[in-house]
Amino acid sequence: MEVTAERLAELKQLFEEIDQSGDGQISQAEFLRKFPQIGPEGLAALSGSADADGDGQISFEEFVRLLG
Repeated sequence: MEVTAERLAELKQLFEEIDQSGDGQISQAEFLRKFPQIGPEGLAALSGSADADGDGQISFEEFVRLLG
């Protein structure tokens, strides 16, 4: 699926809002701070499908694959 430049810019802005540490990775804690309603169970399911490399964090590339 091709992601438009406009959509990519939107995703980058959202990613940077969630990535409060600015390290280029979204940790589980950062994700829960932004979306507390998802809860631990939802986060576990999301991590399982989004965290392609299994490092426990979501990179921008993984984020785009998830929401693109």
